[in-house]
Amino acid sequence: MTPLPIYPRDIPADKRAWIEAKAADALGSPVMVVPAVIGSPGRVLAFGRPPDFLCDSVVVSEASSNDPAAMEAAIRYLLLDPSDERVVTEERWLSAVMGAEVKEVGNAR
Repeated sequence: MTPLPIYPRDIPADKRAWIEAKAADALGSPVMVVPAVIGSPGRVLAFGRPPDFLCDSVVVSEASSNDPAAMEAAIRYLLLDPSDERVVTEERWLSAVMGAEVKEVGNAR
């Protein structure tokens, strides 16, 4: 089973179940929604705002969170396409904050 971290944690149970089903369809294997925390496995599916810690994430706006097509697209970007520019990677986030290109040179995890 693949964990799918979400932020913030207070997502209604019916929306969690829908996300799990769509993510499982995209991956072809079971998925379980888990609360996002520092060091969560994989990218974070964030609603309304980025997580308050550094991580790779896909941020879904409030309006898009109620649009099934937009949600499905976000889940696919999150799980399947690491090169998509809409995915907020640690490198992209740090580059924006620092005002210069940042490259990850190693992975301490």
